[in-house]
Amino acid sequence: MANGTAGISSYGGALPGTFVNQREIQARGGLGGAAGFSTAPVEAYVYLGPDYERMDLVDAPVSKSPAAGDYQARQSALTAYRPVSYAVAMFDMLTPQQRKQWSDLVAKNIGYEGSIERQRSLWESTTLRAAQLGQITQQPISAWQLMQQDAEYEAGRRAAKGSGGAYTGPVTQVRLTDPDTAMALIDQSLQGALGRSASQKEKQRFMSALREYEMQNPTVTTGDKTGSVTTGGSNPQVFAQRFAQAQEGSAEFSTATTFLDAFLGALGNPVK
Repeated sequence: MANGTAGISSYGGALPGTFVNQREIQARGGLGGAAGFSTAPVEAYVYLGPDYERMDLVDAPVSKSPAAGDYQARQSALTAYRPVSYAVAMFDMLTPQQRKQWSDLVAKNIGYEGSIERQRSLWESTTLRAAQLGQITQQPISAWQLMQQDAEYEAGRRAAKGSGGAYTGPVTQVRLTDPDTAMALIDQSLQGALGRSASQKEKQRFMSALREYEMQNPTVTTGDKTGSVTTGGSNPQVFAQRFAQAQEGSAEFSTATTFLDAFLGALGNPVK
């Protein structure tokens, strides 16, 4: 992708609504307010990708500590967020190189290049998906990233079905639990461990941890003419049970906390 700055003349400048300001950056990243998180609704934004990040808009870290570096990285990613409506309209502002890249991804995904309207429709739907996932996980996820993931899966699936199953893979797929199911799982698990439902903060922490866990544990399918084998993957129900057991007051608190701390530590502890 190009650097993505075409048409944006200045930060917070001539095109109102097309660029997040500092307060919106802090709110979107959970960095604002005395409580450390957004206290008011924020308009839906979506991450455009690393090529749209603007390091010149990010404050230099006050120290070389990991925490300062993480804060700066989060700020940098947040400069690449735009309102969803603007991001959808950006299809008609893609460079020829970006158009070609998107066309190739679409062809790999659906099996043929598709009309310009088909490509535009997929851009819109994938952008909306990226915005929804970003809100749920509080992680930067772009339409490009989702389309690449879909394209790889669909291309592998078609190859496995064709030529008598000659495809040998591997095909990697991340399976994300839908929010309603995830909320039901954590409520059920906390009821069993502590006799109560999850608080809103616990739900947010669980959703973030579950998304990280699922992203780190994709299924991998390999096969030949005799069939296919799928390995890996994640079990959201088991993860919800361990998460609930790791809450203070649970009978399994000590054992489960060791498991959860080790897992979150391996991910850079994104939810604490």
